Amino acid sequence: MLRVAPATTCVDVSTVGEAVPAALALARPGDVVLLLYEKIEPVLSLRDALGAVAVDERARPVEPVGMLV
Repeated sequence: MLRVAPATTCVDVSTVGEAVPAALALARPGDVVLLLYEKIEPVLSLRDALGAVAVDERARPVEPVGMLV
């Protein structure tokens, strides 16, 4: 990957508990972080520990900040 896109940042992690904080640390405001997983339980536990909520659990709709073209 680095040969094709040398500006790419790669971080080696072993668990979802390492992956999500690493991805969030690299993300800038407005970035999308995609999490691919094999087992949902660790992801849900981490979500709860971080105080995050699923989009469909939000109390009110979020106003769009812009449109992708």
